[in-house]
Amino acid sequence: MPTELLPATSREHSRRVRTRLMEAGLHDGATWRISPAPFLLTSADLSAIQSLGQHLQRFTLALNRLYYESVRGAQPTWVADYLDQGKPSDLIAYARMNRFRAALPDVIRPDLILTEDGFMISELDSVPGGIGLTGCMGQAYADLGWPIIGGRDGMVAGLARMIRSLPHEEPKPLHLAIVVSEESNDYRPEMLWLAARLREAGLPAQTVSPEDVTFTEEGLFLDGSTPLTALYRFFELFDLKNIPKSELIMYAVKKGRLALTPPMKPWLEEKMAFALVHHPALEPFWTHELGADTFELLHRLMPKTWILDPRPVPPHAVIAGLTVDGHSVSDWKDLGNLGQKGRRFVNGARAACPWAMTCRKPNGPPRWRRPWPPSIGSRASSRNSGRGGTSP
Repeated sequence: MPTELLPATSREHSRRVRTRLMEAGLHDGATWRISPAPFLLTSADLSAIQSLGQHLQRFTLALNRLYYESVRGAQPTWVADYLDQGKPSDLIAYARMNRFRAALPDVIRPDLILTEDGFMISELDSVPGGIGLTGCMGQAYADLGWPIIGGRDGMVAGLARMIRSLPHEEPKPLHLAIVVSEESNDYRPEMLWLAARLREAGLPAQTVSPEDVTFTEEGLFLDGSTPLTALYRFFELFDLKNIPKSELIMYAVKKGRLALTPPMKPWLEEKMAFALVHHPALEPFWTHELGADTFELLHRLMPKTWILDPRPVPPHAVIAGLTVDGHSVSDWKDLGNLGQKGRRFVNGARAACPWAMTCRKPNGPPRWRRPWPPSIGSRASSRNSGRGGTSP
């Protein structure tokens, strides 16, 4: 299909995509500008994105192993200490159960920034929004004649394959609940759309609130009679205390009566993972677990990141890899003295960051609370941005 469209054709394409999204309840009719064409990827960019999957899977597996080895002392114990800070003790104990040791997310979405020097990964998300929205846009653009990576129904077909691959209690038939929390309510329309498409593909699925789930000794049910065998968790673990019946869901999973994805492992949803990749003390671990090629690639694609630990650095030490005007930094306060020209860093401690820690003055009582864990990362000069995978 030609990449250059006549003005009248462009307007018609945008109108039809907009209408499609509005009919699906995925567009409010006012806030978005709709492109007449999907985001076009060069063959080199497409190849780079498609090759990322195997590397990110290795990284997630290695991060999971790093945590467990840190817990038992085979790797530096400060790794697990950092990853556990601010998390409820009961959630940590649950996530560490041996039966969940090998459990990993079935969906890993890299947020990609396209820079002058190629891609950078700004975040890895195992509870990503956008699956339904991207799927609907993919269908809309495909119906206009655009070739969509993965095919017209690629998002739905891929999710259906993933759900069908989950181990579930036999002989019960597979029945999926996509559980959307109140905190994630903005994503409910796309998850309703996604469940409808899954049903059309022959997979019984419903999008529900946590309150809609009922529990008996036999397992979890919808409407009091429909047994659930699989649950797609569309809520963040930081919001777990606000999720009605979360304890019942966790109990059913623990007893093997329900397949759950992604697993309830807070260390796999922690934003500080990039800082661990760049920590020099962990380089031997990453090289061994990832292999030299994958480690080099991720070391380049993941921005250099540091954990903003309020504890003082010993006088003889510096913050590894952090320099200002060519000089090593040993105190975070030094960054506050930089002028505008020297501010080459972005504070990643967003106000919405859920995990919280109590910061202490040396040898003193808690002074204040702030988001946990803040991090600081190098800024990438961006000329565009987009999601990993197809971009309708």
